[in-house]
Amino acid sequence: MAIDSDPQGARIEINNEYIGKTPTSYTIAGNGDRSFNGSWVQGSMIELVATPSAQETNLFVQRKLFRPSAFFQQGDHIPEKVFFDMHLKTDQINLSQPAQITH
Repeated sequence: MAIDSDPQGARIEINNEYIGKTPTSYTIAGNGDRSFNGSWVQGSMIELVATPSAQETNLFVQRKLFRPSAFFQQGDHIPEKVFFDMHLKTDQINLSQPAQITH
């Protein structure tokens, strides 16, 4: 799986494991139908995280989630390429603070 970003140089982690900086690639042993195999996942999802360089401004952490195969459940297909647009602002939910309700 090829992994790239705009701009390049983002730090890539898969399930909290450092993979490298973009552009990079990562080999995932999938099922025969090229779906994610759930045997190596320590949770219910496969999470790819791209973190921009600290020297860059106006860039944001990006996440992509994939569902692995499970007992009688088809997993997501392994993409040939994953691309992160580091310019996209993502909404962050802070669970440690109560929700503000406005009327």
